[in-house]
Amino acid sequence: MKSQLFLWRIFLIQGSIGIISFACDSEQIRKQRFLLKGNEALAERNYELAEKNFNEALKFDSCFADALNNLGTAQYQQKNYAEALEYYSKALGCNPEFRYAL
Repeated sequence: MKSQLFLWRIFLIQGSIGIISFACDSEQIRKQRFLLKGNEALAERNYELAEKNFNEALKFDSCFADALNNLGTAQYQQKNYAEALEYYSKALGCNPEFRYAL
């Protein structure tokens, strides 16, 4: 009886770890999807949609250097240089080794 209870507890713990792991992966995937959608919109010069998607990615990780950098690029392409610099600085602040920031 004790061995069955022990096995049941192990099963529950492993299941919980699996669910937590899946949730983390799922958030990472959604964050990356928003980044990709934003990149596509940026390539089409649809700045409003690009910024919306980059900001959605930032909801999963407020220090997501790729999204911050790309927000900076969107601002730069619209000649909003001060705002672009702010985003680039934030990207570097989140990841000092981020090599894509201008």
